[in-house]
Amino acid sequence: MFPGRIYWRGWVADWPRWLLLIALLTPIQVVAEELFFRCLLPRLCWRLGASPLLAIVLAAAAFTGVHLPLLAAAQGWELLTFYFCFGLFSGALVLSEQGLERVIGWHLAQNLFAFWGVSHGEQSLRTPALFHTSSLEPCWSLLQFLLLSLFGYVILMGFSLKGKVS
Repeated sequence: MFPGRIYWRGWVADWPRWLLLIALLTPIQVVAEELFFRCLLPRLCWRLGASPLLAIVLAAAAFTGVHLPLLAAAQGWELLTFYFCFGLFSGALVLSEQGLERVIGWHLAQNLFAFWGVSHGEQSLRTPALFHTSSLEPCWSLLQFLLLSLFGYVILMGFSLKGKVS
């Protein structure tokens, strides 16, 4: 679709170490982020009198704030919009599911793909992924995220309803 923008980088010289580090540390990073931004921070907001919707928005803003160094990138605002939408969707999913399991799985899959599959220069944690993008298309990435999130949520809701109907 974007010829010449995604290219094969291949494995780096010490790829077994990177593969192992990513496999071991990414789940810890994801669980820590999700516990803080989807559980602890919204609960604090609720206890301070915020509505559930406001708590989700504040947690999404805090999640975006962690990624503020990306603002220095050429298209930093678009990247931050992506993180804000990710935070909103994750918060809504946790609230509707009353649990972190699906959000952790979704976040873990996304991060593993970014760390092992395709990386770009403005990525938060730069890793030697197999593919590299020569130019980031944040608006396209945001559209992909929104469409895949909608598709994934419909699938997840289908599985939830299937268990409740029978």
